[in-house]
Amino acid sequence: MSKKYLYLIVFVLVLIVLWLLRKKVIDASSGGFFEGNSHEKGGIPGVIRANGKRIEIEGGEVILDVNSMNINDRYYCMGTPRQIASELNELGGSGVSFAKNGKCYKI
Repeated sequence: MSKKYLYLIVFVLVLIVLWLLRKKVIDASSGGFFEGNSHEKGGIPGVIRANGKRIEIEGGEVILDVNSMNINDRYYCMGTPRQIASELNELGGSGVSFAKNGKCYKI
C-alpha cells in the first residue's frame, strides 16, 4: 500500500475518533438539571431519540421525569424554584435529585 493511501486512512480514522469524542450523550430519562451554555451561546444541543427532532437545552434548565409528570395528585411545595423542581422530579420514584432542601406535601 502506498504512503498516500496510508495517510488517507489515518486521516479518516482521526476524524472518526474526533467526531465520536464530541458526541457526548446525556440520558435525560430520569430528568435533571443541565449545566452548559446559554441559548445565546449555542446551548446544549440534543436529539429526541424517538423522532430524531433536534432540540436545544439551555444551561440552568430542567427536564422533569415522566413518572413524576404523570402524577395526578396535588402537592404543596416550599423552597427555591430549583429545590421545588428537584423535589417534584423525585416524586415518581425514578427521577434524580439535583437540589436539596425542597419539600413537597401531598394535599
